[in-house]
Amino acid sequence: MQEITVLDGLFKILFAVRQVPGMFLRKKSIFYLENFICGLSTGFTLDGQQNHQLKQELEILHQFDLFLQQKYFYGSALNCYSDLYFYSDKNEETAFDLFFQELEIYLNQNTVSE
Repeated sequence: MQEITVLDGLFKILFAVRQVPGMFLRKKSIFYLENFICGLSTGFTLDGQQNHQLKQELEILHQFDLFLQQKYFYGSALNCYSDLYFYSDKNEETAFDLFFQELEIYLNQNTVSE
């Protein structure tokens, strides 16, 4: 995977959401975050057909999703957001925080940040 700066594009937006979730999501919730990310991903996919940077960021996000599914999989057919929710004792805020803790770890291990 080619190196990217995590201060750009998609990840810049995600870390802004982390700082002020109420501004972007109305409340701090893993499921509101999931819907937000799905919307961003769809928009970026439609808009970024020729944008190599966006393609890289979406691929990193996809690989992160697979990483979370492997780490927190509970044997169900649920996605990583639901797995984080159940892992966090069904607390949406705790799962939201866990998502970003894991994202920081993943990005530090798999990309370059400036």
